[in-house]
Amino acid sequence: MNPIFLFTWLGLAVAPAQPRAEPASDPLRLLLPVVHDDFLFNGEITMRMDSWSDEPATVQIETVKGKGAKVTWIHPSTMQGVAYFDDGRQIRQYFPDKNLLRLRKSFQSFWPDAESLLNLTAKNYSVKDAGRTTRIGREANIVVATAKHQELGIRRFLIDSRLPVVLEDRHTAGGDTIFRLQAIQLREMPAGDVDLSLGAPANAAIAEGWGPKDITDMKFAAGVLKFTPRIPEKIPFGFAVFAKQLVGREEQPFLVVRITDGLATAHIYEWRYGYGANKSMAEIPATLVDSRSDIAYSIVGDLPPKASEIVLQSFVSALD
Repeated sequence: MNPIFLFTWLGLAVAPAQPRAEPASDPLRLLLPVVHDDFLFNGEITMRMDSWSDEPATVQIETVKGKGAKVTWIHPSTMQGVAYFDDGRQIRQYFPDKNLLRLRKSFQSFWPDAESLLNLTAKNYSVKDAGRTTRIGREANIVVATAKHQELGIRRFLIDSRLPVVLEDRHTAGGDTIFRLQAIQLREMPAGDVDLSLGAPANAAIAEGWGPKDITDMKFAAGVLKFTPRIPEKIPFGFAVFAKQLVGREEQPFLVVRITDGLATAHIYEWRYGYGANKSMAEIPATLVDSRSDIAYSIVGDLPPKASEIVLQSFVSALD
């Protein structure tokens, strides 16, 4: 599973706790742990996750309210033992096989606020309270969100009735169903018993990431990128832009446009293809290439395949 997708999916942060409404009052408010997965409790969770395009992953999440959370990969084997800690400001990720500690800005430092995401969700989905059930021995509220655009499908959430935690996220679209998230085990414990250390030795190499750098002047960005970025005035399915940034390396930056419809999130990347010299950027392979302008495009997110294709094509065609 692409680490970028995992960072943004889990949405770890240490924001103030959001008020939780009673189930009968407004089912939309029950989605607060979905749009802002803050893990505002002390304990650990084991989660199994799947996506429409990547290999399934299993991770162990250890969290302390007010401090942050550590995520350790259990599966796949290629990522086993890799861990990161997110305090809402910075992500520190340790790769034991390379003895490398990477530092980067936390996604939560530029993520939309919960109310904005709930407003977008209300615009793009029909949300209903579907009753109660149990998951891993815990009481859960069932919330069903049906997208107003069929390409985005139906999301069925099981949300812990006492803690702000999503226990299951089942996504059905295009006749297929995946369990984007399934809690296998959840254990509350005293904050002092939670281990948030990454286990990186003192001699670990440190690599501090460049960016993301927010774009405030598109003409300046075009000069840096050596091409005019393509961003459609209206993105399909009700998606809205919440960040435009330069990422990568200072000597070779590329563009990312981050979008959401309230529940689903995608990151669209654009870079100079170099007539085949730059087939990928930061391990993100080109999905589409516009040979006329020599621009490569890619999309990372939790959209079903057909929706991803349509959204990405809207960027490619933005200047046509």
